[in-house]
Amino acid sequence: MSEQRDTLAAVAAELSKLMEPLRNDLVAPRDVGFFAEMGIPLTAGQVATLSGPITTIVDKTEELITLVTNIIKEIDKEDPDWGSVGTDAILATVKVGEIVSAFDALATAANGLHPDAGQIAERIFNKLLGNYLDAIRGLNDAVEFFGLLDRTDFDVDPADPDNPPYTIYSYNFNAIGDWVSDPAAKAVSLYGWDSSFDGSKLFPRLEKLIAMSGLPVFYDDTATPKRLDMVLLEMVPTASGVVGLAIRLKDEFSTGTITIPLGPDAKLEVEAAANIPLNTDLTIRTDGSVTFTPPSVSSFDGTFGARLILKKDPPAPFIIFGQATGSRMEFGDFTLGVNTRLSFSGGTANGQLDLSGTLNDGKVIIDGRKGDGFIGKILPGTVIEADFSMLMGVSTERGFYFSGSSALEVRLPLHIELGPISIEALTLAAALRDGKIPLSIGADIKALLGPLQAVVQNMGVTATLSFPPGNSGNLGAAQLDIGFKPPNGVGLRVQAGPITGGGFLSLDYDKGEYIGALELSFKGVFTLKAIGIINTKMPDGSKGFALLILVTAEFTPIQLGYGFVLIGVGGLLGLNRSLDSEALRLGVRTGGVSSILFPPDVIGNITRIVSDLKAFFPITKGHFIVAPMGKLGWGSPAIITLEIGIILDIPAPQLTIIGVLRFILPTEDAPVLKLQVNFAGGIDFDEGLIWFDASLFDSTLLVFVLTGDMALRIGWGAQKLFVISVGGFHPAFKEIPPDLTGMKRIGIALLSGENPRLMAQTYFALTSNSLQSGAKVELYAEAAGFNIYGFLGYDLLVQFIPLHFVANLYAGLALRKGTDVIAGIDVSAELSGPTPWHAKGDARLKILFFSISVGFDETWGDDPVDPLLEAINVLDRLEEAIKDGRNWIAELPTNVSQTVTLRETAVPQDALLLHPFGVLSVSQKVTPLGLAIQQFSNNSVTGDTTFAITSAGTDSQPAREEFAVGNFLKLSDSEKLSRKSFESMPSGLRFATGDASSTGANVVRDVDYEMSYVHRKQTFPAGSWALPKVFLDMMFLGGSVGTNELSVAARKSGGNGPAAVVVNTDAHQGAYQVVTVKDFSPAATKYTAATQAEAYALRNEILRDHPELAGEIQVMARHEVEMAGAA
Repeated sequence: MSEQRDTLAAVAAELSKLMEPLRNDLVAPRDVGFFAEMGIPLTAGQVATLSGPITTIVDKTEELITLVTNIIKEIDKEDPDWGSVGTDAILATVKVGEIVSAFDALATAANGLHPDAGQIAERIFNKLLGNYLDAIRGLNDAVEFFGLLDRTDFDVDPADPDNPPYTIYSYNFNAIGDWVSDPAAKAVSLYGWDSSFDGSKLFPRLEKLIAMSGLPVFYDDTATPKRLDMVLLEMVPTASGVVGLAIRLKDEFSTGTITIPLGPDAKLEVEAAANIPLNTDLTIRTDGSVTFTPPSVSSFDGTFGARLILKKDPPAPFIIFGQATGSRMEFGDFTLGVNTRLSFSGGTANGQLDLSGTLNDGKVIIDGRKGDGFIGKILPGTVIEADFSMLMGVSTERGFYFSGSSALEVRLPLHIELGPISIEALTLAAALRDGKIPLSIGADIKALLGPLQAVVQNMGVTATLSFPPGNSGNLGAAQLDIGFKPPNGVGLRVQAGPITGGGFLSLDYDKGEYIGALELSFKGVFTLKAIGIINTKMPDGSKGFALLILVTAEFTPIQLGYGFVLIGVGGLLGLNRSLDSEALRLGVRTGGVSSILFPPDVIGNITRIVSDLKAFFPITKGHFIVAPMGKLGWGSPAIITLEIGIILDIPAPQLTIIGVLRFILPTEDAPVLKLQVNFAGGIDFDEGLIWFDASLFDSTLLVFVLTGDMALRIGWGAQKLFVISVGGFHPAFKEIPPDLTGMKRIGIALLSGENPRLMAQTYFALTSNSLQSGAKVELYAEAAGFNIYGFLGYDLLVQFIPLHFVANLYAGLALRKGTDVIAGIDVSAELSGPTPWHAKGDARLKILFFSISVGFDETWGDDPVDPLLEAINVLDRLEEAIKDGRNWIAELPTNVSQTVTLRETAVPQDALLLHPFGVLSVSQKVTPLGLAIQQFSNNSVTGDTTFAITSAGTDSQPAREEFAVGNFLKLSDSEKLSRKSFESMPSGLRFATGDASSTGANVVRDVDYEMSYVHRKQTFPAGSWALPKVFLDMMFLGGSVGTNELSVAARKSGGNGPAAVVVNTDAHQGAYQVVTVKDFSPAATKYTAATQAEAYALRNEILRDHPELAGEIQVMARHEVEMAGAA
C-alpha cells in the first residue's frame, strides 16, 4: 500500500467512523435506543413504521463507503481504469443525494409520532458529529466554550431502559461569523458579559474547559456570588463598581515566566512583568479593560498573560493528516494566549485585554516521489508545498483582527493530453472570508485548434460553505452553494499565414479589474497593438467605473517630405483617470514612458506595461484623459526616430508631452553612435510650473556606455523656481527640487563592467543664484582582495555680476584594502577670482600609518571693485508701485464660494469691483517689506533701506509675494548654494482679519404647494398642501443647490469622515528662529522671523548690538529647534 493511498484510506476510514452509527445502530433492536438517545423516544412498533427510510439510509451508507473504497483501490493499481473511477465518483455523489433524501423521508414519516420528529435529520447529524468529535479529548469542550456547540443533558427515567439518559448536541457553526463580525455582542449573548453579568453562563463552560486540561477546578453555583475555585486563584463577579470578573490570586507569582507541563508536546506558560503578591485582585471589566490592585503599592508596568503552547521538542511538525514522509498537512506550533499590557498609576495598574491564537509553519505537502498511487501517477517525482500561517485574535483596543495567509492555494502541474486539448495544471483553493469558507477547483486548459492556440487559466467550479442561523442550511447546520468559476485569464495566439499575433484577457472579479491586450501583425506590413483596463470598483472599494485604452498601429513608412516619414499612429483614452505627473517624471528615468509610446512585445511585457499605465494614470473620478500619439522617422532607413504623444488631462489645467528619441549612426545593425532618450515635459497652470525631464537609456558610443539625465523647472506659482540641469548639481547645492535628487551625471564608461572600471562624468546647472559645472574621471580595479582607486575632477561655481567664480579641484590615487588606504596620494585645491585671485590647497602622501601633508594659501591681483555702479532710490519705485492700480486686487477669501452667479457689470476703467464677500488687497513686487536690503538687483541703494506699508484704522493682514533673496542681500558663495532661491516675504496689505465672511440673518419661510389633478377633459383644483420640511430637504438634495460643489463638500464632513482640515494660521509666525549654538535657547528678546532671509537680517541686527555673540548664535528652522530640544 503506497503512502499516497494511506492518506486517502485514512480519509475513508474517518468517513466510515463518522457514519458507523448509521449502519450499526439503525438496526433492530438497537434502533429504539438510537432514537431515545436523541430525545425522540419511540416504541418498537413506531420504529417499525419507519423501516423504509431507515433501511434506505443504512443501505446507501454502506454503498457509499464501498464506492469510496473501490475508488481508492482502483487509483492504486498500476494501470487504473479512469473510466471506472469516474463512474464510481458520480455514483458516490448520487449516493450522498439519496442519503439526504432518505433523511427528509424519515422526518416526514415520523411526523406525528413525536413532537420533535421534525428535528430527526438535524439531531442525527449533530449526534454523528458529536460522537465523532468526543473521541478527540477536549475538542467538544473547546467548541462549546466558544458557542459553536450546545449540549443539553436529559435524565428522563433512569429505571426505564426505553428512556435512557441522553445528551442533545446542537452545533451552530454560524457563531464563527458572529465572533468575527461582532465579538462583543457574541460575548453578551453567550456569557451574559454586560451590566447583568453574574457568572452563571461563563463559569460552567469555563469549568469544563479547565477540567479537560487536567487542572483541579470547582464551580460553586450555591455560593453568593457564584464562584469558580482553582488551586491558585478564585473567580467571582465583581461586587461593586464597574461590572466584570474579579480574580483573586491565592499564591505569589514571581517576575518572569512560569511553565506548567500539560503533556509531552503541550505546556501552559504564565508571564509576569513584575512580582504579583498574594491576595492581588485582578478585575476584567465588561468593557475589556483590566485592573490589577495589589495589597500594597508596587509597580505593575509591563505585560502579563498566559498562553497554551503546542510545540514539539526537538522541533518537529504536527501531522494533521497524511504520512510524515509522504503527502500531508502539518503545522509547526500553535499558541492560544490571553494577555494585557498594564500601566501603573495611583495604586492600580490598568490595561486592555487581548485574546489571540497563532498557528505557525503550516504546510500542505503533495509528494509524488514515492509509490505508484494516484498522486504518484499525475505528479511523478514532484513535490509541491503550500505554506500558510495564521493569527486570529480579538482585542478591546483593536477589535477582531486577522493576519497571515487567510487563503490556501495549491497548484498541481498535470500536463494531461486529451487529443487537441491538454490540462496543464489544477489549482485547489480554500479561504476563510466573512464567516464563510469558499472552496474552488480550477484548471488551466490549453487547446490547439489549427492555426489558433488558446489558453484558459483557472476555470472550474466554486463551492461556498456557510453556516446559516437555526441550522437552516441544505446540509443541516451547513449551507453548500456550488457554482461556475469563470477563468482568471484567457490567452490566444494565431499563426495563420500572413496574420500572426495574440491576445490576453485577465479577469479579477474580487478586485473588479479586467485587463486585455492584443497584438496582430499582417504580413509584416501592418502591426496593431491594443491594451485595455476596465475597473468596476474604485480604490476605496465603492462601486464605480474607470476605463483606460491604449491603441497603436505601426506600418510601412509613409513619406511626408524633406526626408521625414510617418511610421505609426496611436492614442490613449482614459475615463475617470487622471495624469500623475510625479510618476511620469519618475518614468522618464526608469524607462516607464516606453509603456505608453508604441510598447514592444505587448503580450510578453503585459505585466510591466499594465503596472506602468496604472501608475501614470490613477483612477480619479471626474477626470478624462486623451492622448494622441505619432511615430516619425528621418532618413531611409530611418537614422532618427521620434515617438511622441500629447496628453490632455481634462479638466485639470495642464498640458503634457512625452516622447522617445532615437539617433543611430550609421545603421541600426552596426551602430557607431546610438543615442536613445526618454523625455517628458509639461505646463501645469494650476501649480504654476513648466517642467521638462530627459534621460539617456541603452546608449553607446562605439562600445562605450552613455548615461545621464537632464531637467528644467520654471515655477511662477506658490513656489518660485528656475532650474536647468544637465547631469545634476554642485555637491554643495542644497535647494535641489525633491523630484530632481539623484539625477545621473552625463557620463561615458570607457571600460565595460564594474571591474576594472573607468568612468568620465560631467554636469552643468543654472539657477537663479548661480551657474554650476563640474567633471570627474574615476578609475577602479580590484584583484586578490586589493583595489586601486583613482580620481580627478573639479566643481565650479560662477557668479555673473559681479564676475566671480570658485573652482574646487581634486585628484587622488590609492592602493586600498576595501576602503582602507594602504598607500596613496591626494590633492585638493580651491581657486577663486579674478579680483583678487585666491588659491589654497593641500597635498597629502600616505603610506601605511604615516602621512605627510603640504598646504598652500596665496592671494594676488587687484582688490575687488564695488560692482554696484548705480544708486537706486527704492522708495520712489515703491510709491509708484502702490499707486499702480494693477497692484490692487479684489478677491474672494480662500474658503468662500460665490454661491450664486452675478451678471456682468460695466466697470469704469480706473475702478475696481469688489464682491460683497470679497477682500481688498494691495501687493507690490518691487522690494520685500520689513527687510533691510543691502542692494537692489545689481545696484546700490540710496536713501531708506527698510520699508513698511501701514493702514489707518482698518483691520488688515500682511500680503506676501515670492522674492529672490539674492537681489536684495549680498550673499557669499556658500550662501548662494545653501540659501533658498525664493522666499515668501511681506509685500503689502490685505484689508481683512481672516478668511471668514459675514451674512445676514437667515429667514425661515413656510413653503406651500398648490395641488391639482390633471385629467383628460377637466382640471380639479385640490387646494394647498404644506410640504413637510423633511420632504423639502430631500428634494433640495437633488436640485441645483444640493448638487453644487459647495453643498456636496459640506455634506461630506460627517461623523464617519476625516477630521476637518485646520488651516495653520501660524504658518508665517516664527518659522525661523535665532538661537544660541550651545543649547538652542533664544538669542534675544525678539528671536523669531517668518522667513529665512528675515531671520538672517535679525541675526545681523543682534550682532551689531552685541558683537561679542559672533559665532555663538545661529539661524534654525523652528522644527529643527523643537527636534533639537526634544533630543
